[in-house]
Amino acid sequence: MRLGVIGAGRIVPFHLAAATQLGFTFEGIVARDHSLNAEQVALDYNFKKCHSTFSSFIDSAESFDAVLIASEVSSLFKILKDLSVLNIPILVEKPIFTDVSQIKDLESITNQDKILVGYNRRYYKTIQQLRWIISQNPGAKVHFRIPELSGIENITDDMIREKFLGNTVHMIDLIQFCLGPDALDVGNLLTLVKTSDFARFNISKDGLKTCEIMFGYSENYSIEVLVGGKRIVIKPLETITTYTNMEVLPPDELIPFRRYIPKPSPQISETFHEKPDQKPGFIGQLTELSNMTRGGRDQIGANLIDAANVSKFALNFLHRFLK
Repeated sequence: MRLGVIGAGRIVPFHLAAATQLGFTFEGIVARDHSLNAEQVALDYNFKKCHSTFSSFIDSAESFDAVLIASEVSSLFKILKDLSVLNIPILVEKPIFTDVSQIKDLESITNQDKILVGYNRRYYKTIQQLRWIISQNPGAKVHFRIPELSGIENITDDMIREKFLGNTVHMIDLIQFCLGPDALDVGNLLTLVKTSDFARFNISKDGLKTCEIMFGYSENYSIEVLVGGKRIVIKPLETITTYTNMEVLPPDELIPFRRYIPKPSPQISETFHEKPDQKPGFIGQLTELSNMTRGGRDQIGANLIDAANVSKFALNFLHRFLK
C-alpha cells in the first residue's frame, strides 16, 4: 500500500509509525513549498520522493494508493477539496471545517465515500465498549466532562476558540459516536447554562444525557454512565472501570473517621494499551484506511458528514459561549 503524505507537523510521525507497522510504503511527501521539515520526515521514513511543490505532488498521484492530509488546519478544507477528485482513499486530519461557509460548501468535495476523518479516539477499545453498553441500555444516564486549558490563567476568547476547534472536537465527536448524530442537534444548545469558564447542556431530549465543558480547571476528560446500579467510568479515555459496591475503611490514627470508597469490579475494568511510541487509536485508524484501499470500510471511523456535524455543533457552541 503506497502512501502519499501532505504535511510534516508534529502529528505526522505518529501516523507514519502506525503505517509502518501495517506495511505501508511511503511514496511522496509535501508540505509548504520547499519545506525543510518535509525533507527531514522524508529522510527519517525513507520516502521515495520529497516534493518541493503541491502541484508536483498532485502530478505523481497515480503512484499513491492512499493519501494522508495532515497540513495546517487553515489549509485542510482546500487541500481535501482539490484531492478528492483523485478518487482514492484519503485520511484527513481534523477539523476540516473552521467556519460555516465551508460546511455549506460540503457538496463541492467529491468521492466522499473515500474520505476518513482523523477522529482516532473512536478506535479506543474503552470507547467502543462504552458505546456498546449505551446501545444496550438506551435509558442510561450519560455524562461527558470536557476540561480544556487546564491550569492556564488569563484565558482569552481566541485561546478558547483555537483549543476548541483543534482539540475539544475530539470529545464532541465521541458524543456523536456514542449517542448518535441527534446528540449534536444544535437545538440541544438551547439548554446551555454558562459562566465565563464553564458550560453545561443537555445532549438528549429527556435530559438524561448531559455534557459540561470547563476552561482552566485541572481535570481529565471523562465519560460516566449510570445504569442498573452500576457506575461505569472512562477516566482518562484509555481506562474504563465499573463500580458496583462501596468499600468501608475504618478509622485509623491518620484519619479518625470511617470512609466509604467506591469499589471497582476488577473483572470488568479494562485498560487500553498500545505500544509506548504510538498514540492510541492510530493503528485502528490506519487499518481502516488500509481496508479502504481494497474497497472495504470498518464503519468505525468518522466520515465527512460526521466531521461536518461536529464542526457545526462546535461553531454554534462557540458562538453562544463567547458572546
